[in-house]
Amino acid sequence: MKTLVYTSDEELFQSFRFGDTDALEQIYVRYWNSLMREACRQMGTFVESKDIVQDVFISLIQKAANININVSLKAYLFQMLRHRIINNKRNKRIHICCHDEIFHMNKGRNIYANDYETKELNEYVNSVIYSLPEKCKEVFLLSREKDYSYKDISRELKISVSTVEKHIIKALKIIKCKLQYRYELN
Repeated sequence: MKTLVYTSDEELFQSFRFGDTDALEQIYVRYWNSLMREACRQMGTFVESKDIVQDVFISLIQKAANININVSLKAYLFQMLRHRIINNKRNKRIHICCHDEIFHMNKGRNIYANDYETKELNEYVNSVIYSLPEKCKEVFLLSREKDYSYKDISRELKISVSTVEKHIIKALKIIKCKLQYRYELN
């Protein structure tokens, strides 16, 4: 199989948009290392950085037909990376904040609640969990009931670690909101 060499990013990207898999491979080879270096510099961990860079390439593949690059391909890829990193950091902050709020919310509750109240609360929390969107529920239950790590869930469900994090964050937000709403009614 003969591999073509594209001289310009524009030519390379246009060939990729029209289905040339060699062009995609060359984009990958050209930019993977520099995207990984930048992601590692900003994220500090190799695993998260690898997931983010993979997400950039997956998004590029999925949206190729609709992408109009007004700058260089390199600039476009780095902009995609920048947005993914910002989203990842924001999601981490939300995740930590949700955990802290749920902890503090429970800290102020009566620890001597009777068995009936405890049972009622457990039933309510379970009903909220089982009303989560299907994939979100599946990820949350693997995390909480089976004590799987994010990496284990990622492998089990064949999704990225960052997608696992997003599902957990979403589940915690929904649970928190529904619990707050319930307690505001009482």
